[in-house]
Amino acid sequence: MGNPGYIYGESLNGGMFEEYDTFDPGFGFGMTWSELMGTYYDLQTSFQNPRYNMVQAAGASNSYQQMRYTLTTALLGDAYYGFDFGPTNHGQLWWYDEFDVDLGEPLEEYLELGSEQITNGNFSNGTNGWELEVHWPASANLSINSGSGNPYAVVNITTPHPNPTDANFYEIALKQLNNSNLSFLPDQLYKISFRAKASFARQMYMIILRDVGPNYPWLISNQTIDLDTSWQEYEFIVSPNTSIAYPASEIRFTFHLAQAGGMVSFDDISMRPLYGGFPAMREFENGLVICNPGTSPITVNLPETYYRIAGAQDPVVNSGNSCTQITVPAKDGRILLKSRPRISLMSPDQLTFASQWVGTTSAAQAVTIKNSGTSPLILSGIAFGTPVPGFSYSGISFPIELAINQSISFSVIFSPQSDGQVMDTLYILNNSVNNNSLPVNLLGTAQYPQPQEPQNVSITLQGVNAVITWNPVTQSILNTPFSPDYYLVFYNGSTTSDGEYYFHGITTATAYTHQQVANHAQHMFYRVHAYKATSRMALDKVLALEAGVPESEVFRILSKN
Repeated sequence: MGNPGYIYGESLNGGMFEEYDTFDPGFGFGMTWSELMGTYYDLQTSFQNPRYNMVQAAGASNSYQQMRYTLTTALLGDAYYGFDFGPTNHGQLWWYDEFDVDLGEPLEEYLELGSEQITNGNFSNGTNGWELEVHWPASANLSINSGSGNPYAVVNITTPHPNPTDANFYEIALKQLNNSNLSFLPDQLYKISFRAKASFARQMYMIILRDVGPNYPWLISNQTIDLDTSWQEYEFIVSPNTSIAYPASEIRFTFHLAQAGGMVSFDDISMRPLYGGFPAMREFENGLVICNPGTSPITVNLPETYYRIAGAQDPVVNSGNSCTQITVPAKDGRILLKSRPRISLMSPDQLTFASQWVGTTSAAQAVTIKNSGTSPLILSGIAFGTPVPGFSYSGISFPIELAINQSISFSVIFSPQSDGQVMDTLYILNNSVNNNSLPVNLLGTAQYPQPQEPQNVSITLQGVNAVITWNPVTQSILNTPFSPDYYLVFYNGSTTSDGEYYFHGITTATAYTHQQVANHAQHMFYRVHAYKATSRMALDKVLALEAGVPESEVFRILSKN
């Protein structure tokens, strides 16, 4: 990266306008704003890729107007920008409201081109508008090559000047004359571009001069062009070095060719003014940049409703208010934001609820959203992805409007009505430009609450059979309705009720018969548990249980998914 001058531009990746518009008169490079913008344009087209240009400005930390003026100047192109104290101390990292703005991608180039000044620059009408000037003893001729279907001009220099110097290169010159559109106005920037090649590597000059003798004063410094044997594209930004607006009849656009012989070919010759009028504006995806480099305020009628930045450092300017017209003082700038409400999820995009008993309600989890856009965000409602009950929200009513940077939270709860894993998606309906149905994934696992233990369990011996009976279980431990699928019966034949119990069988009734147990057992203890399967798989596991499995192992098997 270099400073303006850029004599090594072909070897650099960018340039820096150091201390631009500083209070220190030793910096700023003596450029007018229009001259700076012309150089800025050149930086964006002439350096090698990748390009990293920079506008570096200086002032006091609270010089908000100066910061806005230089920042909006920088935003008219694609340079990086910095603002600090200045040449004696660059150690500041000041942050401004404008730095937080997401303008998105630019939708246009600031330096738009005006009307074409050159007649027949593509030579589609032959040599119309062009003349080859030749002075003895040099000799040359002009022709049009149309063989490829794309016509171009060819100057065949059969005799170059015998003693070529800067002063006599004009003695063979391709020039545009008698063009009433050829204006070249003071304080106006012009972009000149063309394609050219030569039969061997050589140089030529491009000149704009006053077509009045005897001295024919140059209106720009001569531009030296290095030609190659293949077509090359050339581009220059120039401005008249005179304060006089000469009529078109006194303007001559010319290429000086008497340096060497051979053939020089031209095509697509163009000269167009660069718009430098005020205000200077550039449109972005999310906003508009306005810069007023003039000496008096300007009022701009806006094509749509825009919003000022909502900031704290200069709240009169950055009020966050909407506007359809804005006045920008001299040497100031504004960044305006389009009506672009954006929604951001500040909480996780998935809420996972711990295992919850059917018929109960979980603790609430919060969903927080923010208007991260540039205009009010309207929330219109919430929708769920499936009609299966299980999740619900509270703490918010619709419609609701969120101002720029405003956040709001609401609660989501899990109230399962059946067991198993429950998945759903909550959609926040809104008018944002980025996601008008913002999703939040919901996940919960439900299981039936444990049943109450059977009451009044009793054993009756009928001969050698033991008949166990009990009261039906109708409620869970939460006193909610409960209807078991089976009763599981466990048997302990040891001498104490504290011994280990083993699975014996299942029944859907409230009675169970242990056949012929009295033939071989002196002690009989039983446990009965009500059971409800949470899935077809769990039911199959119950039906597959074999007698003799320890009680703890049975419940371990049944608890596995």
